Amino acid sequence: MTHKKFYFIFMCLSLLFISYTALYGEDANLSNQKKVSTIPLKTQFVGKNPIIIEFNNPYGKVFFDHEVHTSFSCSDCHPPFVFKFDDQMNYSLKAHKRCIGCHESESIDTNCNMCHAKPKRKKKVFQANIVKSKSPERQKLLEFFYKRRSIRSYLKKPVSRDMIDDLLKAGMAAPTAHNCQPWIFIVVDDPSIKAALSETSPFASYIKKAPYVIVVAGRRDNSWAMFDCAVAAENMLLAATHMGLGSVFCGIDEERWQGAKKILNVNEDYMGVCYLPIGYPAKEKPGYTKYNPSNIYWNHFEKGRPESIVISGPGKKK
Repeated sequence: MTHKKFYFIFMCLSLLFISYTALYGEDANLSNQKKVSTIPLKTQFVGKNPIIIEFNNPYGKVFFDHEVHTSFSCSDCHPPFVFKFDDQMNYSLKAHKRCIGCHESESIDTNCNMCHAKPKRKKKVFQANIVKSKSPERQKLLEFFYKRRSIRSYLKKPVSRDMIDDLLKAGMAAPTAHNCQPWIFIVVDDPSIKAALSETSPFASYIKKAPYVIVVAGRRDNSWAMFDCAVAAENMLLAATHMGLGSVFCGIDEERWQGAKKILNVNEDYMGVCYLPIGYPAKEKPGYTKYNPSNIYWNHFEKGRPESIVISGPGKKK
């Protein structure tokens, strides 16, 4: 290498170093320091629905009300990065790609509202005595459906096995694609197993207090199993209402099923669908319906109607 070439390369490297130092100053090694030195999260989970999470980290206290997540599994909204708040937890949340910088450093920016903004939810419900059929006979049928409510607290009153058998008969009366019947139903009344299952999901803490939990699972090699199992579960929910029992559809995603299948000794041929806790309601709820004419279209979808506009993030419409 000639003296001129060596001098040229030396000058280029010097200019790069000077530019980098001028741009970042004393924080030039901040990114490396951040990866090495992390501050553990102080996290508090409140055992109720909706789940509330508090973070105490270098950016200040962060408070998330995860009510918006009660109808979704965490992995629906948060692929594909996984982190755990502490080693004692046997489940994890997942972070959006754009948030991974915050989550990997185990601290969360209090202004991170791009992912954690709470969208508007439709909570419009109607009392059963308002939404009526024009036919008295059909009205009686509608009132039965209105009576079905999600019940998460139960009396300490035994439920007979005969009633559970009848619920299962109702469940397996459901339609299945090609009559494949790709389902299994695991009935749990062992307190220790119920307690273990309640820890597989932050939204299942109440199932340990139910006299029974019916776990519904479907075959992985059947592409319609999830739908068939969901229909069977609804049959059982309605049958439970008719018997004076209470229940709720507690969905199981793949992440939570990993823990549940070990507890229940289920092989890889099956995927989890839901937990159905069964018991006498601790409190009666009035019948209601979510019937809303604005959600109904005849023959084709009408783009532009107010209810057809989807809110995506804070103040965004598409």
